[in-house]
Order: sequence, then C-alpha cells, then structure tokens
Amino acid sequence: PAGIPATLPLRTLQAASPSASILKLAVLLPASLALLFPFLLIAEPLASSDTFRAALNARPGAAIQLVLGLAFWTLLFGWPMKRMAESIARMRTVKIDAAGIEVTDTSLFQHHTWRAPLTEFSGIAHHIRTSLSGVRHELVLVHPDRDKNVLMAIAPRFAQPDVDQLCALLACREVSSRELYKFHWPAVTWMRTGRPVPAG
Repeated sequence: PAGIPATLPLRTLQAASPSASILKLAVLLPASLALLFPFLLIAEPLASSDTFRAALNARPGAAIQLVLGLAFWTLLFGWPMKRMAESIARMRTVKIDAAGIEVTDTSLFQHHTWRAPLTEFSGIAHHIRTSLSGVRHELVLVHPDRDKNVLMAIAPRFAQPDVDQLCALLACREVSSRELYKFHWPAVTWMRTGRPVPAG
C-alpha cells in the first residue's frame, strides 16, 4: 500500500514481488538435491542388494542414523522451500471500516480470514526498515498478537503529519516501533489491558 488513506471504508490488496522467492528457490533446489545425493547412493543398493539389507539389519543403529539424517535434511531444506513457494502466491486483502478490520491471507496452501474491532489494536507504529535495497518507511497497525499486525502504508519517507493523519483516521494513538518486536504472553496482556488476547 502506497500513501496515506484519506477516508474509510478502505480496501487494499497487498502482494510481494515473487522474483526474489523464485531466485532463492532456483538456488536452494539444486543445493538440496546435491546434499541428498549420498542418501540416493545408499538407497539404490538397499533396494537391490540382500547383503546390504542384511548388514543394516545386523546394525540397526546405522539404519536409524540413515533415517534421522534423511529426515534432518528433508526438514532443513523442505521447510524453507515450502515457505518460499507460499510467498510466490501470497496475497493479503485488508478491509477497514467503522465496524473494524477484516484481513484475508491467501497463499498456495491456505486461505485464512480473521476480523477484529479497531479498539483491539494498540496503535500505529512508524517503522523504518533497512536492507540491501535501501531504506523503507512503514506505518503498521499494531496488535498484541504479532500475527495480526497490519501494514498500512509504505513510502521512502513518512513525516510526523503523515503518522498523525493515519492515527486520526483510525482513531488510535501512535506507539513505538519496539511494539512490533515484543512478545506478549496472553496472561501478561490480560493484566496490562484488562482484556485477553483473542485466539486464532
């Protein structure tokens, strides 16, 4: 989302560029296959040689090590590859009106929608993200549950009047960007705010 929204209701569609994920997959896939190659060399005689199977049966510890090694490499490379594949088609639809906010997250493997009143959010955080690509300013609607933080606007730079304008539109206060990195235990949040962290 670019720019500060002026009025409600508001509907934005957020999607990342898939090129970075495709490039990472192109590097990770050959690397994972190369590291799995020794297991393939073992699997071939295991499938065709009675002597090899008998040797493994005589040494069950070696068989367990092979299975654990294969499971470790599969998890080590399979999980990042799944996350990258999801990010290629990841999309978020945000709808905000006077009644609250509705967010729909869509990816290759899931479709999830949640709703919350605006009073459930802590406020707007002005977050400055620095990467190899440069500096990016973000305005984020902060929720006690970090998974429910909502990116509201992106720009090369935001001034204080921009933050004030968004806070006035959503009837919330400005909060520190440190709130984005806090982990809130449900019991602590309940004691601090008097209301529990919503589930889901």
